[in-house]
Amino acid sequence: LHGFEGSNHSLFRLTGDFYNPGPYSGYLALVLPVCLWMILRQTKMYLYYLAWGTLLAIIVVLPAGMSRTAWIAAALSCAWVYWVQRIGWKKTKTYIYEFKTLTIVSSVLVLISVAGALTGIFLLKKDSANGRLLLWKITEQAIMEQPWTGTGLGGFPAAYAETQAQYFASG
Repeated sequence: LHGFEGSNHSLFRLTGDFYNPGPYSGYLALVLPVCLWMILRQTKMYLYYLAWGTLLAIIVVLPAGMSRTAWIAAALSCAWVYWVQRIGWKKTKTYIYEFKTLTIVSSVLVLISVAGALTGIFLLKKDSANGRLLLWKITEQAIMEQPWTGTGLGGFPAAYAETQAQYFASG
């Protein structure tokens, strides 16, 4: 991360044992909610503090991987773990019925915040996101040419290349 150790890729400072930081960030995003769960449930002090140390290390390293998918996965899974362990359906239903106006206002604010966060994540690596959208668009067109029969085993690369050539030829 700080250049003390060599990376496995010239464009990324943080790759772990992988060529790309995406899988490493994905692994960290999987471990993060487990650490949170251990913090919320653990009674043995050494595991409690080990989970805290691991959670803090992941929070420091995860942003450096620049994996938007890992960030979203970590945030949603940690929110889910916290909700299941500390809040649950019973408290949620009681709160909604007791504070209807506040629930509506806070829901709107949460939706606006989520929309802003997703926009920021998109704009962080806009070219990468647009490239993926282009891949999905061309893949959709390739699938629509043979939606029921498909292209056969190993036939997708050729079908994709042909569809991509048609797409770029059309302007």
